[in-house]
Amino acid sequence: MKWSLEEARQDICSLLGAQTYAVLRGVENSLRSKDIIISDDFIVTDNRRQVLERIKKQFTQVEGPTVIMTGYFGSGKTAILMQLEQDLSQGQLCYGALKVDPIAIRLNEEDTLSKFLQKLFNELAKLKGEGWPVEVYEKTRNFIGLPVLEETSLHALTTVLIGMHITVMSEIMQFIEELFKEYKRSTSNQRVIGLIIDELENITRTAELAKTEWPASLVAQTASGRVGCNRMDGLDT
Repeated sequence: MKWSLEEARQDICSLLGAQTYAVLRGVENSLRSKDIIISDDFIVTDNRRQVLERIKKQFTQVEGPTVIMTGYFGSGKTAILMQLEQDLSQGQLCYGALKVDPIAIRLNEEDTLSKFLQKLFNELAKLKGEGWPVEVYEKTRNFIGLPVLEETSLHALTTVLIGMHITVMSEIMQFIEELFKEYKRSTSNQRVIGLIIDELENITRTAELAKTEWPASLVAQTASGRVGCNRMDGLDT
């Protein structure tokens, strides 16, 4: 289709003027409707390269698998996360000798407990089969103190968990932790789940998630007994 110079100018201004991830995605969707695709190829800058190298060093030397990145909007945090997800999924980056299977969750999209759990369970089902999260639930629910499922399905599992009162959120988080531990055991301790959480600041705006403990060790202890949490501030400039 034809794309006039004025339309091009307006679209470019919209891209450059986007102040939030949601607005940016809206602009990109509008461009896609015109058969214009915005590439997600990673653009390397000195700051991004330095942050990536620090993260990779931390992982390969087993210095702690939890990383928190800070930076201004547009500084490249999401781009770095996407590159890490790609490197992990392709086996180009490991945590020591452990292979990491990444699950990316964006809290501006998976912004309720329901959406968060659905995304997590669906991604685990892709890795281990649809019935696997339910099997782990049935094995662990008694000692955690979770209710019986009326039917064995991912939908039933998600429905039961989100229907529970917020005071038992710690039990839900314990179940997620057991899922990760069981995943590692099921791979003969060769692979672990790596949670890649984008738009983490949205956790303070998401009541269901904000009311619970959100321990950095949830990810850290699935890979080893050692908790490491490094703050990457190299993107602030």
